[in-house]
Amino acid sequence: MSNSMEMLGRITKELVLLSHDNGGVLGVVCDLLEKLVNDQDTYLPELKQFARKEPCWVKIGPVINKQVDLAMLPTLPFPNAIIQKHVGGRKVVIQKENGNVYINGKQLGLYRSIHQQQNGNTQQTELGVSVLTEVEKLPVQNATLCDFLTAHPEYVPEAWKERDGSGKPIFVCFWNSLFREPKPTAHGISRGFVRCGSWDNGHWFPGYICLGRVWLSNRLAAIFVD
Repeated sequence: MSNSMEMLGRITKELVLLSHDNGGVLGVVCDLLEKLVNDQDTYLPELKQFARKEPCWVKIGPVINKQVDLAMLPTLPFPNAIIQKHVGGRKVVIQKENGNVYINGKQLGLYRSIHQQQNGNTQQTELGVSVLTEVEKLPVQNATLCDFLTAHPEYVPEAWKERDGSGKPIFVCFWNSLFREPKPTAHGISRGFVRCGSWDNGHWFPGYICLGRVWLSNRLAAIFVD
């Protein structure tokens, strides 16, 4: 809430300055605000794209379906990584419509673990291994989907391109695939990893995170929401 109020204050200040310096720009801003109030569903997604410096306000083409085999083994996060777990799927049809992405008709979404929530606020409270015990019971996705989005970033859901309350990119984790190091560390521990991806600067960036790290609140699980 505090971030939203600060942003509102800055916007109000800028509007006051515009009223003195450039009536034309102020008119455009006021027109946009009126459109958002009267038809938010139409203009808000495009405005968010504009804020991310991505192409917007263009005619949306026909819905395109693409087939992908989620049973295929995923790309390794680093050389010599060992696949510890990979819950494969099957050949599915992926569809993007109105910014949402569907796999065989089921919509993809994001999930924040209860271990990342405290007193109603999102905080970095637990390690990744604690989050794993919860999310592995949910309809999470595997890293082959991350590979598909890397090759076809046009299918990344628009909601996954948002930033968290601190302005940081969202890291989408694909928990149905887990990896580990080929050799234990000096302490006899073989560290585990999960693949992830994030949208920043108009691009999808694949990556991976060690499960032994504190799990920040902007690390969300890719799941089916219906």
